[in-house]
Amino acid sequence: MAIPHPTSSATAFLNSSVRSNHIAVWQFGCLAGFTLFLKVI
Repeated sequence: MAIPHPTSSATAFLNSSVRSNHIAVWQFGCLAGFTLFLKVI
């Protein structure tokens, strides 16, 4: 049984998330942006 590459699995998971739940992706983007904002200041 082959183990899928982590990056490929993450990409596939994100792609399915984008198709199934846009709100989750929006929240993730918001959290990532907020984290970067805190690192800048």
